[in-house]
Amino acid sequence: MCDAGLAASANVVGVSLGGILGHCMCTGGAVLGGRQMAAYVAERTLAVIFFFIFWLRAAALASCHDCWKVQTFLFLSNHLLKGSTF
Repeated sequence: MCDAGLAASANVVGVSLGGILGHCMCTGGAVLGGRQMAAYVAERTLAVIFFFIFWLRAAALASCHDCWKVQTFLFLSNHLLKGSTF
């Protein structure tokens, strides 16, 4: 949503290229970081850690006053927990 507003008020090509470059950097960092993390930490340990992070984030979103954010998060988390695809 922010990209659309930024593109409307700024250079569309610059915003698009910046978004693509930022996405590539984040994805590359996640892949390399995940590979390093897998070498040192067990998969079950990560599952337990991210389980708690997931529910802490859910509690934080539930306390926010923007209902659409909470509803979207709960909808997505419900589908991800069931293993559904979109």
